[in-house]
Amino acid sequence: MPYTHVAIFIHWVTAILIMGLLAVGKFMTGLDETDSLRFDLTQTHKTFGILVLLLSLLRVFWRLTHRAPPHPAHAPTWEKLAANLSHLAFYTLIFVLPLSGWAMVSVSSLNIDTLLFNAIQWPHLPIAEALGLSDSDAKKVWEHRFHSAHHYASSVLIALLLVHIGAALKHHLVDKDDVLRRMMPRWSEPRFLALLAVVGLGIAAAAVAINLPGKANKAALVAQNSEITLLANISSEDIEIRFGQSNVVATIDFANPNANSLNATVDTSSATSDNLQVQGSLPEPDWFDNLQYPEATFVANSFSAGQQPNTLDVTGQLTIKDVTIDVAFVLLITPGKEAAPDLASTEFAVDRFALNLGTESQPNEDYVNSTVLIRVKFELSNDG
Repeated sequence: MPYTHVAIFIHWVTAILIMGLLAVGKFMTGLDETDSLRFDLTQTHKTFGILVLLLSLLRVFWRLTHRAPPHPAHAPTWEKLAANLSHLAFYTLIFVLPLSGWAMVSVSSLNIDTLLFNAIQWPHLPIAEALGLSDSDAKKVWEHRFHSAHHYASSVLIALLLVHIGAALKHHLVDKDDVLRRMMPRWSEPRFLALLAVVGLGIAAAAVAINLPGKANKAALVAQNSEITLLANISSEDIEIRFGQSNVVATIDFANPNANSLNATVDTSSATSDNLQVQGSLPEPDWFDNLQYPEATFVANSFSAGQQPNTLDVTGQLTIKDVTIDVAFVLLITPGKEAAPDLASTEFAVDRFALNLGTESQPNEDYVNSTVLIRVKFELSNDG
């Protein structure tokens, strides 16, 4: 008794997707986090991971409504038990892997949108809200937990796949039964070929959608060469504070603002200034307190077309130490000349009192103004 056409099709498509996801996943995690290829592969990885999840739901439904062929009559009891347990493990892992990946993306402090096939908005799971994760440190803890689950589940699945392939070959070459043949595609049957053609066209269309040149002025990448500085007026003199270590992740698409994202992380211990007195004060608890709060973050939550060409109005949340405030600014995209990358830049003012910066040592504006200017620059490589 062979498997149905649908069961065979789901089995092989899922198997090919999973093996591709495992290979790409292991490769991309070996890349530097600032490599734009890693960002692109991650977006594609998320798309096909969700596709595996949807196919797995269909697979379970089909299995519950269509009986699978029985084990070979000659198979010993231990072998039947092992086959049942391995199938149960497979079903568990093909849900654990995409769900853990989805959960990891959902709690990430970077808050990067998931666009299936570069077009369909896929929602985040409401895990952060359910767990009450209000700051980036708490989110990172859970992101690490889901990442670990995703990593270990992938390693277990690789081992299980090798055992599964070995068992199938053992049935075919040693036992010489029909266990492998009844799951093989039946290329000569028109219904199977028609189903294969339809899905093949769908996969081709999806591949085109993923790699389709974006609409005008689109860029998507892990931003390179970010520069984040803070300008404070101290004793009537503008003092610049530079952050030597910062990371910006951005997706910019003027034609589709819903696809945009912008997240920045700054290592507060990397703050320097030409004014040695100012620099000596920066690590102190009254200012950045970098031992307790090693990072400052910004997460954008809305984008809209700006009043001037090549600009976007951005709103989001800036977190320094244990304080989070709402900020709004205009992001300017300056097209690069020839092969040079585009340059994104912005500046906006914040109130240091609202951010609990220097409120004890400088409780008024006699020496340090309350208004501080934040300037951000980063490169954008066109993804289209």
